[in-house]
Amino acid sequence: MTAVDLLIGINIEKISFARGEEAVRLLEVVVEIVRNMGVLGVRGSEVEVLGMALSTGISAYDALYIVLAGKGGLTLVAEDERLRREASRHVPTALVLQLSNQQES
Repeated sequence: MTAVDLLIGINIEKISFARGEEAVRLLEVVVEIVRNMGVLGVRGSEVEVLGMALSTGISAYDALYIVLAGKGGLTLVAEDERLRREASRHVPTALVLQLSNQQES
């Protein structure tokens, strides 16, 4: 079982009230996730982000996610229907529930 497998099932309230060994295990999961994360930066993409925001009518903040997902070859996971609809024209998209179902398979 990986950290992602464990994290998908974690409830925010459970994290808040974790004690003892459970708290240690949750921290280990978070540390593993952070250790394996790549960091994508906006530097050098500012014009592309603003151009996408202006041409699509979405916020620069949302456009940034789309641009970075594209540059990283990533799937954009978003619950916001408008963002997901616009992003799907540029990058693969998914809902959190879809990812959870894939983990169970």
